[in-house]
This record gives sequence, structure tokens and C-alpha cells, in this order.
Amino acid sequence: MLGLGLAVSHAPSMFRGLEHWPLIHRVLTDGVPQPPEIERETPEVIQRYIDRIHLGFEALKQRLEAFKPDVLLVVGDDQAEVFTEANMPTYCLFTCAEVHGSINIGLIGEPEEENHITLR
Repeated sequence: MLGLGLAVSHAPSMFRGLEHWPLIHRVLTDGVPQPPEIERETPEVIQRYIDRIHLGFEALKQRLEAFKPDVLLVVGDDQAEVFTEANMPTYCLFTCAEVHGSINIGLIGEPEEENHITLR
């Protein structure tokens, strides 16, 4: 029986400090003109976003730890990180005791070979 549902986005900036946000923004907008309101996103405003993101992740962590699930089912998409168009399954089921990964972002020039998940 499903007892708890949690959800979170995975935008690249959510996992980076303030110093990376301008570069991530430039890469993701790819030269598309931005509205004038973008000027309101000062470093102080962005830092408040980052603080809220961290608080949100902490709240999710606390809820998950309090629930003490026997099983954790994570639903996500691959975005060609593990599979390619030559073999892109509709669903993939993986079971493990631990998963470790990297939050490396190739889009901003971080080495692709460091963006990986290690299965143990």
C-alpha cells in the first residue's frame, strides 16, 4: 500500500550555489531575450531562492525519515543519461540498497565523465 508521496523538481540551478546561477541561466535561456523583470533577481533575491530550496529539501528529508518506508519508489525520466535512443525503455526497474551519484552539469562545462551514478 502506498503510504506517502513526495515530489521535487530537478532544475540544474537547484543543486548549485549562487556563483553558478548566472551561467546556468545563460545556458538555459540560450540567448532568448528575457523580460525586464529579470533585473529584480539580484544576488540577494537568488540567495533567498537557494535558501528556500534547501529548506524544502530538508522538509522532504524529515518527512521521509519520519515515515520510515520499507521501500522507496522513485519515478523519473532518463533524459539520455543512462539509456540512448537505440534502447530507451518505457519503464526501467532498478533495485538496490544504495545509490550514489554526481550533480555535475555538463551544460555549464563540467566534465561529462564526472556526471554519473554509481550503483552498489
